[in-house]
Amino acid sequence: MGSPPMDRNGDATTHFVVAYAKIIEDKKDGVFMQGVYLGGLGDDRQSAEKIARECTNSGRGNTTIIPRLFPFTDGDSILPIMNKAETQFLGMESQMFIAEDIYSRGRRK
Repeated sequence: MGSPPMDRNGDATTHFVVAYAKIIEDKKDGVFMQGVYLGGLGDDRQSAEKIARECTNSGRGNTTIIPRLFPFTDGDSILPIMNKAETQFLGMESQMFIAEDIYSRGRRK
């Protein structure tokens, strides 16, 4: 495989994966993460941020969309980046469960 394409400064061209978590608030089940999804690929940070805004605006009703940008170069594979995104979002989900538990204990007092 050759080296990744370079920009005019000789640096590897950086693009961005936009991954997002879909957070659902349900009266019966509480707050939970439904999944992690690929929102799109941005050629630069500005286009990736636009994709992230579009993802965020797609949430409806009891759904919240939380996007994150992950840089990559042309030679990188998307799958490991999505795995990294899922790991980060799962960490966030566990923090949500802890916060929800603390909040519910506070309401019972």
